[in-house]
Amino acid sequence: MSEFIREAVAILEELKTKTNVKLDNKIDNSLLYTDYNSNLKLIDNNSNKLTISLKDPINWEIANKLLKDLLKYFNNLLYIIQSQSSSLLLRNWLNKFNDTVEYFIRLLHSIIEYNYREIINYNEIIHKLTNEKIPSSELQALKILLRDHYILLVDTKSEIDQEVDKDDCDKDNFKEMISLAEKLPSIYLQLIENLKEEQDHESILALSTKLTDQWNEVVYLLDEAEDEEFDDAVREFKGTYNEIFKNNTLSLGIDFDKLSL
Repeated sequence: MSEFIREAVAILEELKTKTNVKLDNKIDNSLLYTDYNSNLKLIDNNSNKLTISLKDPINWEIANKLLKDLLKYFNNLLYIIQSQSSSLLLRNWLNKFNDTVEYFIRLLHSIIEYNYREIINYNEIIHKLTNEKIPSSELQALKILLRDHYILLVDTKSEIDQEVDKDDCDKDNFKEMISLAEKLPSIYLQLIENLKEEQDHESILALSTKLTDQWNEVVYLLDEAEDEEFDDAVREFKGTYNEIFKNNTLSLGIDFDKLSL
């Protein structure tokens, strides 16, 4: 059985590498569910059953069948994801898929080592992942992705509060970035709350990603604020920030006069 589990791990690892490749649909019709949520539920239910079957004394016959079915469900889930035409939904669904696959692989390794406590723990994580609400529209998907950016901004604010000497430099752009760090998370929440269906979601995500990448660079260079490299990073960040918030490029309906740099 351990050899079959190792083969299952190899199959799942291969699925993770095929996220940009169209798969042939070779799923048994009796197992075919064409919507994302139904397949997540199947993975959740069968992972629970597999965990129960692995309790000592192990019922290998049932465990073997459940594992084979789970591999089919993962394959089918990837097929559904790759049939999604919206790049925003595709990105969100792939994140969920890869996280679920990763924890199921860890569960399988725990079976090989037979650590039942770890099996239960990973099954609980899979249960949580497969029961989280997934977006059904591009707007919902965008909001989820931007909330990841928001969390990053909250984390960098905490990092600055704890690790940066705010009186270490008298340069105006240093003080400006320190001040902005305090309010940037709330500004981002305004952005998320003002999103609408008719906006260009791909452009918003691209600019938001660019902004958070540039903000990371600014924060990284705060300890070297006297250097020209910091000035360049601030200049690039402010350009993107103003493109979003000052120039009203994205028609967000926010009071930009209070937000521009």
